[in-house]
Amino acid sequence: MYPAESNHCLDLSTVNEEQLQCVIVHDEGGTPAGCGALRFQADGSAEIKRVYIRPQYRGRKLGEQILCAIETIASEKNRSYYGSKQGFTSYWR
Repeated sequence: MYPAESNHCLDLSTVNEEQLQCVIVHDEGGTPAGCGALRFQADGSAEIKRVYIRPQYRGRKLGEQILCAIETIASEKNRSYYGSKQGFTSYWR
């Protein structure tokens, strides 16, 4: 789907539960509508890995809700966070 130099997939077998937190949004029927992930780094920061909204759920501000949840998780763990992959403007908080 992406060229090799743009492929930033994470091998989940190399990550333990303390290193990754996922947020999943479901519709009223329980069908996943979107997701996001936050990976905690050894240096005390956290990287927003990906936010994805299924096409039929776009335009409902679900991405904003997922990012808000990710920000809350990072804040509760006293982590600065950043996003710099496709679709994000690089930023630190």
